[in-house]
Amino acid sequence: MLSIGEAAAAVGVSVSTLRYWDERGLVTPAARRGGKRHYGPDELHRLAAAKMLQDTGLLSLDEIAAVLRGPEHGDWRSPKSREGLLTGHKSR
Repeated sequence: MLSIGEAAAAVGVSVSTLRYWDERGLVTPAARRGGKRHYGPDELHRLAAAKMLQDTGLLSLDEIAAVLRGPEHGDWRSPKSREGLLTGHKSR
């Protein structure tokens, strides 16, 4: 398990970004000990994916959260909604 500072450094974001992503529900820590956030390998993969998606500039944080939740949740459930989301970004 990595501390929030170690996890932030590993993916190239600030500690405040990880706190914000936690508040927004993008990536939550694996454990909290003594009020401190700790991240495991699964969370590090999600953090790296969130960073990569954010770096594209194509998706909002809400859309990134939907992608990270997976195809069984939210807007990614049906092909039509996925197509609509992607088509909307093409026109930007």
